[in-house]
Amino acid sequence: MCELTIKDIGPIKKIKMDINKITFLLGPQSSGKSTIAKVLCHCQWIEKRCYTNFEEESAKFVVGTSFVDGFNEYYRFNGYFRNDSYILYEGNYITLEYKDKKLAISKNQDKDYEYPKLCYVPAERNLVAAIPNLRKYNDTNDLILYFMYDWFEAREYLKEMNLDDIIERHVKYVFEKSNNNDIIYDGDEAKLDLKNASSGLQSVVPLMTVSTYILEGVFKRYKPLSSEQKMQLEKANAVLRKLTKQLNSIVEERKKTGESGAISIKVEGAAENPLLTAILNRDPIIQDIVDSSEREFFYKRSDIYIEEPEQNLFPDAQQKFVYWLMQEMRESHRHHSALITTHSPFVLFSLNNCLIGGLAGEKLPEQVKNETPSRKSWIDPKMVTVYEIHDGKLKTIQEESGLLMHNYLNQAYRKINAEYLAMLDYYED
Repeated sequence: MCELTIKDIGPIKKIKMDINKITFLLGPQSSGKSTIAKVLCHCQWIEKRCYTNFEEESAKFVVGTSFVDGFNEYYRFNGYFRNDSYILYEGNYITLEYKDKKLAISKNQDKDYEYPKLCYVPAERNLVAAIPNLRKYNDTNDLILYFMYDWFEAREYLKEMNLDDIIERHVKYVFEKSNNNDIIYDGDEAKLDLKNASSGLQSVVPLMTVSTYILEGVFKRYKPLSSEQKMQLEKANAVLRKLTKQLNSIVEERKKTGESGAISIKVEGAAENPLLTAILNRDPIIQDIVDSSEREFFYKRSDIYIEEPEQNLFPDAQQKFVYWLMQEMRESHRHHSALITTHSPFVLFSLNNCLIGGLAGEKLPEQVKNETPSRKSWIDPKMVTVYEIHDGKLKTIQEESGLLMHNYLNQAYRKINAEYLAMLDYYED
């Protein structure tokens, strides 16, 4: 759990919010949903960087305008910041405050922190299907580019994905690595390139592929070290610890005598340890071992940010995506978090089914329970926070139980329906 305060950035006037395991941001176009999501993502990325080396990394971000420059480059935030813009991010590892055009970062000593894989799924995700030769797109260092990197990794890892649980009919996505093609099998015979598929498929394929990879596959992609590799690594570590001790001793002695120049040390055991030899020689063969262990050793969970999951999707598909996401978040033993921006009532109505299932689902008769589509997606409402944003301000739209109260999307529906009913009387006459 972390907290975020934003003042006077883009359309945001003043908001303060708790970030739950699952957080929904509801609001009309250009209301500031994505602004909040991007500010949070950037703060959590800085927190992640600071975790690797606090002194060195925090010093980089507080220099000059580098904090705002990062927003402008990565999120295209030019024009969003003003003289009185303010950010306060209180995370598990750092507290970050941007005030009076200056950034301050402090370490939270007493809180636990799990190193996350961050992934931002933008509304422009269908670009990965629409743009040919996408790998050549590297002119900028922005949000779209990094989503593309996750897309490239996801499709190579998954290779194929059945979309039956989201789309009403049998649809399968296949990545053909030999010719770098993304293929859709629609039914038993139809085969077409993803770039020629419907807008709905061009949206849902990258959404599902990347989301599945980030929440599941990224932790499985690299195999654990073999017993032999572990033994070599332990031996290499022992030798390197001994080497470090020798170096420290020599450095201290040279400080006392004022001696300078190169230091030469004979490393015993290198010839008998291929891994140590690779480390000392910076040999590329070590990359295999590093790759196989890196994510298991460092990534503990994922923080995923999803813009408008409803994009180009029929209401049934929107519902099924929400059910899928809630099931993933509920069943994973990792402490994932998800922030979703939406302006779809169907997304919220689907979420509400998951919430009421978390409260009352177990009281249902077994047959009714098994026939309820959201059965595997019931989730404790305490894990979910839903905000609506309007006129640059934020408020929760949940009752004390956690269920969604009547919000302005419901009100808009009633308003439209009232207009229809008023005219219906004259039609029937």
